[in-house]
Amino acid sequence: DGCWVFTSLPNTTLGFPSGIALLRRAAGTLTVERVLPVDGGATGMAITHDGHTLIVASGARIAFVDVAKLLAGGRDAVLGYMQEPGVAGRIYASVTRDDRYAFVADERSLTITVIDLAKARASRFKASAIVGKIPTGTLPISVTLSPDEKYMYATSQWAPQTLHWPIACKREGGAQTD
Repeated sequence: DGCWVFTSLPNTTLGFPSGIALLRRAAGTLTVERVLPVDGGATGMAITHDGHTLIVASGARIAFVDVAKLLAGGRDAVLGYMQEPGVAGRIYASVTRDDRYAFVADERSLTITVIDLAKARASRFKASAIVGKIPTGTLPISVTLSPDEKYMYATSQWAPQTLHWPIACKREGGAQTD
C-alpha cells in the first residue's frame, strides 16, 4: 500500500536485534514501528507478489514471514525456517511473478537455491521443497529476473578461473587497474 517498508537488519549497533525492521511511511517520514527478530541475521528479502509472504535470506537459513502478522505486530509472524546441512551465506532472495518459485543466492556455497513455494508451505518449510541448485561463480549475491522471466541475472564477486577472464580490467572512465 506504499505505507510500509521492510528493511533487513543483519547486524546492528543501534540496539535493535538482527531481523526485519518494519517502518511506517507517513507525511514524508519513515518511523520504525517494530523489529521482528529473525534467526541468522536477515539480509536480502523478497515479498511474494500476492503480498502474503516475505522470503528472507538469513545466513544458513531462509525465513518465511507472514506479512499480515508482521503488520499487525504478531511476534509469531515467522512461519518457519528452511535449512539445509552444509549451505551457508544465504544473502539475497527473488520470487517469480506467479509466486511459484523463490531463488536464494547462497553466497558461501556458490549456488542459487530454487524453491517450490507451494511445496515449501505444504511441508512447513522443509528442505524437501528445494527443487534445484544453480551453480555460480564465487560468492553469488543478487538474483534478479528479467521482466519476462526468461532470464535470471546473478552477480558474483569474481568469476571462476575456468572462464579465463583477465585478472585486470579497465576501470570505467579511468585507467586499467587490478
